[in-house]
Amino acid sequence: MLLPAVGAISLRLATIAGPRRWSRSVAEGLLWGLAVWIKPHVLLPALGVWLVSLPFQDRRTARPDTLGVLAGGLIAGAAGSLWLIRTGAWGPMWDVLLNWNQEYYHWSWADLALKIQVVTA
Repeated sequence: MLLPAVGAISLRLATIAGPRRWSRSVAEGLLWGLAVWIKPHVLLPALGVWLVSLPFQDRRTARPDTLGVLAGGLIAGAAGSLWLIRTGAWGPMWDVLLNWNQEYYHWSWADLALKIQVVTA
């Protein structure tokens, strides 16, 4: 997950520093999409990177840039989904997500506070 995320951040920095290119935004979205396939929680850092970059863009370029990132992410999501369907892994993937790891989705603020205490101790 880290490699595509770092690649996406590098493209975000290049977008801010240089000329705006829609293809660069799509490539960034593809990398974020790849990272999401590896670990969906990377959506939170992706959102953070995008929000931090907004003040460095003008309105005229922010919209096509955002649409490019979203398009790249959707392309990655569609490609991964198509691969899962074609290989017959779509059903088993949902079975694992919904039935095998249910405790993965159940957390509370108390659990988070406990984890933070353990890390900072």
